[in-house]
Amino acid sequence: MDKYFVMIVPKIIWQISGGCTHECWYCLPKYRNNPNYRHLDDYLKVINLIQNHGERSKFTKFSWKFKGGEPLQFPNFNIILREVKSKESQVALETSGEDNWFNILEIIEFLDRVELTHHYWQNESVLNYIIDLTKERSIDLKIKIPMLPGKMRDCVDKADSLKAQGINVEEQLLSDEYNQTISNYSLLDYNIYYRRPEDWAPPPPPSLEPEAAVNSMPPSTPVWVDPRIDDGAPKYTGKPCYAGVDYLYIDSKGFASGSDCGGRMIDNVFSDGWTPPDMPFPCPMLFCRSHNDYQNIRIPK
Repeated sequence: MDKYFVMIVPKIIWQISGGCTHECWYCLPKYRNNPNYRHLDDYLKVINLIQNHGERSKFTKFSWKFKGGEPLQFPNFNIILREVKSKESQVALETSGEDNWFNILEIIEFLDRVELTHHYWQNESVLNYIIDLTKERSIDLKIKIPMLPGKMRDCVDKADSLKAQGINVEEQLLSDEYNQTISNYSLLDYNIYYRRPEDWAPPPPPSLEPEAAVNSMPPSTPVWVDPRIDDGAPKYTGKPCYAGVDYLYIDSKGFASGSDCGGRMIDNVFSDGWTPPDMPFPCPMLFCRSHNDYQNIRIPK
């Protein structure tokens, strides 16, 4: 078998649903108002194609990540994961864990990594149960804590208590649809978040005489230059790119992409006759500037 297929582990990130019934005020609409559930057979067909179509059948292992919405609310999710595991696969799940033990217990046998978002209103006993269950089964666990305006002390205390147990914790400041931190946070919130004294205030800027102010102006911000660009000539155009083969992202409606640049059209996985890319295509870009693509796709040199 070609050494390439043995060494490469294709990554598939699937927003399996844009639906969630919890209606957290700080959750973006794209993650909760678009369930777009289809017949189970549609999903099983796509999984089979991704793992077995054409040259893809030579891959010996796959890496899957399922996210939402809330995947645990997805109908027959255990059957989907069982199909994924029909071929050797690492499976990660982004979830809030729901609010009872049975949701996670039904699928725990298929999971290798859990990224658990713990909300302030959730049942602590369920959180503790999931922590114990993942430890017992040697499942990698990461807990994300949404850091809420006005509730920052409670959020920080919860994060610190989990860290004290040796758990990997990510403290998430809330963002808007443009990936900018929301403006609801007060200075007190930030002081607590950064573990500063609660009455900390930034020092006032030094006052300068007009002439001194002019002379002290910082130099203009230097322009970052891509060290790979030496003469302005195209470096990637026409070379083989493995977008869609090494990495595939699928949104809740089934539209797929293989790179940040979108240079390869992959269409909708639920369309009649759809097949996943299994071979490289000629890169249409002059340069490749996406750090995410560098990490996940073989970029031609």
